[in-house]
Amino acid sequence: MDLANGKMLEGKVIVLLGASGGLGKVFATEFAKAGATVVMTGRTESTLKAAAEEVAQATGGVTYPIVADMASLDDAKRVFAESIEKFGKVDGLVTNASRTGKNVSLEAEEDIDINEIIDSDVKGLMWYNREALRHFLERDSGCILNIGSNNVGRPICDAAYCAAKYAAWGLTRQMAMRCVATGVRCNLLNPGSFPSASGANATTGASHLYDAGEKVQASGRIPVVNGSMIDIMKARTNRAVPVDLQQVAYAAVYLLSDMARDVNGQVFTVDRGGYM
Repeated sequence: MDLANGKMLEGKVIVLLGASGGLGKVFATEFAKAGATVVMTGRTESTLKAAAEEVAQATGGVTYPIVADMASLDDAKRVFAESIEKFGKVDGLVTNASRTGKNVSLEAEEDIDINEIIDSDVKGLMWYNREALRHFLERDSGCILNIGSNNVGRPICDAAYCAAKYAAWGLTRQMAMRCVATGVRCNLLNPGSFPSASGANATTGASHLYDAGEKVQASGRIPVVNGSMIDIMKARTNRAVPVDLQQVAYAAVYLLSDMARDVNGQVFTVDRGGYM
């Protein structure tokens, strides 16, 4: 770690899932600026390679794209095997890939959406975490940073998505407990709300997330139409201003760095107070 030139991740190899765009690409950019070699994964080869080239050119850093699916056990094994073969080690895993669902309560969830979210955000998360944990324990060094959601603590979004993020919280804490007094750390980073190309923003328009209007009835009940959680999200959060993705990435850089070597089993939130 070289603090003199801001290279907090100097010499580290970080595997970043879901790196093709949005928060993932911001993560990749800040990791590379901080001196890390960034193994970037995504499901669409053309988009992933373009993102890796863009980050490398913008930062002067090293990026390495691997096409992979969060929901694939074979891909989890391949990503770590290829990364270790290429760079000799992996120092960090960041699980940014996720399926968000359709922002509906359980009575409106469709089987296909439940299966996709659980396959990716629970089973897939465990597979990639397991590969990382095995490698890190063997080296007695490494950091797992799972990307959660502020729905952990305030479950106002899609039912299956909320269940998956609670699973991520539990898994992170269990691994952290196992890793006490080792050189391995496991933490959960919860970003606040931001416009994205998936989930509710894609299906109903990004503006709804930052609309201060409420539809609370005199009884205190909030209407749920066709299972949609949108009005509950509006009424029960304080999200007038979206979170700055770069601020989320700065937190990730810190948690992956040696400055956070005593931070283990923690939930770190960056949301501008939107979920208080």
